[in-house]
Amino acid sequence: RRHNLVARPRMIPLGGKFSNILAIHDEVTGGLVLVEPTSGSILPVKVGSGVVDTVKDLRNRLTGKKDTEHEHLRMIPDFAADNRLLFFSPGGKKVELLDLENGIAYSMDMPFNLKSLHPLSEHQYLAIADIESTIENQNQDSAPIPTEISNMYLLKKELDSDPLPNIINPVSQTTDISQILALEKKGLSDFGLTMALGEKISVSNTMFTTPDSYANIAMGFPELEFSANEVLTWPRPEVDESNRKPQYSGNFTSKKFIDKSRDFVFLNDSCQIVRPVPVSEVPKDGVADHVVLGHTVAFLEVIDLLAGKVRYIPVPESAQSSSYNSWYKQTYPDKVLSLTETSNEGLVTVDNSGTVRLWETGVANLERSLAEWRRMVGAEEENQLTIERDSGKDAESPKHGKIDEKNAPHVGGNTWAGGTGGRDTAGLGGKGGPYRLDAGHNVHQLSDTEKANVPDHIKKAARDMNRSAFKERLREIKMSEHDAQMYAQYKAGVSKQIQVLRTILQSLQAKSQDRTWLKNQTSGELDDNRLIDGLTGEKSIYKKRGDQEPEVGAPQEKPKRLKLVVDVSGSMYRFNGHDQRLERMLESSLMVMEALNGFSDRFKYDIVGHSGEDNNVPFVLAGKTPENEKQILQVLKEMHAHSQFCMSGDHTLSATVLAINELGLTADQHDDSIVIVLSDANFDRYGIRPEYFGKILNRNDNVGAYAIFIGSLGNQADEMIRRLPSGKSFACM
Repeated sequence: RRHNLVARPRMIPLGGKFSNILAIHDEVTGGLVLVEPTSGSILPVKVGSGVVDTVKDLRNRLTGKKDTEHEHLRMIPDFAADNRLLFFSPGGKKVELLDLENGIAYSMDMPFNLKSLHPLSEHQYLAIADIESTIENQNQDSAPIPTEISNMYLLKKELDSDPLPNIINPVSQTTDISQILALEKKGLSDFGLTMALGEKISVSNTMFTTPDSYANIAMGFPELEFSANEVLTWPRPEVDESNRKPQYSGNFTSKKFIDKSRDFVFLNDSCQIVRPVPVSEVPKDGVADHVVLGHTVAFLEVIDLLAGKVRYIPVPESAQSSSYNSWYKQTYPDKVLSLTETSNEGLVTVDNSGTVRLWETGVANLERSLAEWRRMVGAEEENQLTIERDSGKDAESPKHGKIDEKNAPHVGGNTWAGGTGGRDTAGLGGKGGPYRLDAGHNVHQLSDTEKANVPDHIKKAARDMNRSAFKERLREIKMSEHDAQMYAQYKAGVSKQIQVLRTILQSLQAKSQDRTWLKNQTSGELDDNRLIDGLTGEKSIYKKRGDQEPEVGAPQEKPKRLKLVVDVSGSMYRFNGHDQRLERMLESSLMVMEALNGFSDRFKYDIVGHSGEDNNVPFVLAGKTPENEKQILQVLKEMHAHSQFCMSGDHTLSATVLAINELGLTADQHDDSIVIVLSDANFDRYGIRPEYFGKILNRNDNVGAYAIFIGSLGNQADEMIRRLPSGKSFACM
């Protein structure tokens, strides 16, 4: 009888001890199977009153009476987490509950035909009666019809131990609600009610939808069942059905398996109801001008009770198509888009081509995602923009330049200090100037070729002025008093990390290995203490010299050695406005100095820098570490000054080799030796291959060497990490 119908399966995850099992029910054939995806096991489960149906079939054959078509069952997922599956027959009278844990099925027949069944709780169901069908299909086998038929009935359990509600109470109403498409028993929160209704209110409620309304809220229902419940309705505008193309033109037998309630999603926290709608049902004023209907699969109708608006979001066609796509459209013309909710009040859709999309419609989720996106792309920070340009003029004589008290941006020329893309003066992106000076404006960058075409005598004059200004800057740093505000600014960004790092350092244990006799070996020198064991056939009676791992929790006998190699090259200062790489390096250095303060007996560290001028710029000497905030701030100022005044170039590789070699010479004097190199990954400009850097990091087995990239232009850092040895490089941006 049903061989020409296609399946209408519904899949629901179970809970508890069946949490790894899916229940799949086909409404057309009535088949139910339990599937365990991990093992591929499938267990068929019998659903329906088989004995009763068999007796009916036998009686009909003897009397020659034709039976009406068998009632099909529709699965309701409300109790699936408790491993109980609820079924009802649309257009029929049957209600069944299948207890999977105890292997028991319960069934009852209603005295009227059902349009829909909506569990309000384990003890209460709301049943919507199909009055016309009940009167038409009444026969001698049916239960007696109530004298006054109501559209709605509230089903309640007489005892808590009853498997199904067995008391039927009609729900009288002054409205004309005869059908409920979907129902949300949790309703709106007090906040949602207050925002949706415009007045402060706190009451339990139930939210539902009907064919003639966007949303309905039954106030106090079902808790206040013995008093009148006010129903607030957001009605849909009347639509002229005569000009509307039917959504589905299949035969009646196929139509009855369509479940219009399956794709309604209630977002309680966002106070929204979302459902997919075909293009033909979207009002003209709901479609934006830029939307091409011919390339749209369907729309998401978002009913926002907070804003009091209805929005229609187009779901575009998939970029890829297949023969399966056209088959699905013909087989399931009513099911062009499936919709369900994610755990964080998001949405996921699957269209008829198999394309999966994730959506966010709630205002809170959208604001949070927008803030994360802005942080990711740096939109919350006023980053510098680099614009390449040609000056077309020659450098003349290096100078600091005039100070603009209004700090207006200056592009080109050779008058103002802090300008960009000019010549002779201190600034960024230009040529012939004595040193870098960032005034916080977008950078107009001259090409490297134009920068290189500066006469030698001007380069020498700029270099002499640079060295003179650098020495003066160092003198100012060492003479200045402690700037508490500046120090607090650097520390604020890493204060939590300092505390975490200090906690980790306190729990570190010994790592170095001791040279000793390893016993219970199968080869080596004979152990005199195991001679008797050897006579009994034991093979592990030898000993040999080797390295023995320290016991868990063993205290350090030697200090650990750390060498921090920081990047203080010109690119750190130049591109600090792009991604704050220099600020990040200074914060990282402060974090190390603060965290290691007080651990001098367990850690020995120093900090050196590398730039275009040098591969070993001393900032903190081993054994002479900063003891107070003033000394730490002085180190940070020296790093900043070196990056501002140093010449272009790169000594990352030689600085790393020098650091590893130095720690390798004294590795036996320390519990552990570690080199950490901070770099901005600006290797492409100087033709440095990541493979060379990787070999250097692995050059000494007694020294652990690692690279941390704290800046990147484009995907430089990601590309470096991909090509370096695994576990040797990291990005922190």
